[in-house]
Amino acid sequence: MLRPIVRLTLKCGLSSQEFNEVARSLFISVASEDYGIRGRPTNISRVAAMTGISRKEVRKIRDRDDASQWTPEMEASPASMVLHHWHYDVEFSLSSGRPKALPLNGNGSFSELVRSCAGDIPVGAMKAELERAGVIVEDSRGRVVAIKRYLYPTEFDEDFVRTVAFSIQNLATTIVHNANLLQAENYSEEMNQRRGRFERFAWTNHISADTEDAFRAWVRKEGAEFVERADDWLGKKELPRSEWASQAPRTAGVGVYYFREDS
Repeated sequence: MLRPIVRLTLKCGLSSQEFNEVARSLFISVASEDYGIRGRPTNISRVAAMTGISRKEVRKIRDRDDASQWTPEMEASPASMVLHHWHYDVEFSLSSGRPKALPLNGNGSFSELVRSCAGDIPVGAMKAELERAGVIVEDSRGRVVAIKRYLYPTEFDEDFVRTVAFSIQNLATTIVHNANLLQAENYSEEMNQRRGRFERFAWTNHISADTEDAFRAWVRKEGAEFVERADDWLGKKELPRSEWASQAPRTAGVGVYYFREDS
């Protein structure tokens, strides 16, 4: 379940440290909100027992506000730390913000820089990652030159990532909603019809490459037409703008996607 999400976060430049910080906060948030009694948040001791996070840490995370939640240390990957020290450490920069061209080995070298702030990551691996990201180049003398200050991922832009996150969240929310409904003591088919959210699959384990190409094209055509009809239906039923201020916001929609198991 997490594998495609980890693939996305790595392409977006998130470190495991930042991912872990997000996950810890969400474990505490969900345990606090979903397992309280009579509408009150779950007490700290029970959250700690459920999540395995210490009571001190639970209290700290619950008490802080969003503005103070993140620090550069939480977000910094080893590659980002290398670039930071390269630009601001007097040993590796000409002046603040002006990184030196560094020899690969020896005193004041790229290798020394990596070993000083990237933990046990091999110098070769760090160099390859920074080259892949287009952050460093080698000059005619074989020195390593930083050409960018920050390690920005190039695969996706922010809007695309936001769209992907929207899709993943909506699908996961639907699946969890239906799973919770099935576990209700008073579950019935009538309840499923009234409160369940549509989520179905059609798939096979036995398909040729040519047939899969044809099926993918069919899904693209039929799916696009269905979504257009759904959008038209919603557009005709949408509240007029004059009523937006008097009505509580309510979001509903439908998504269609093609899937395959990638080896």
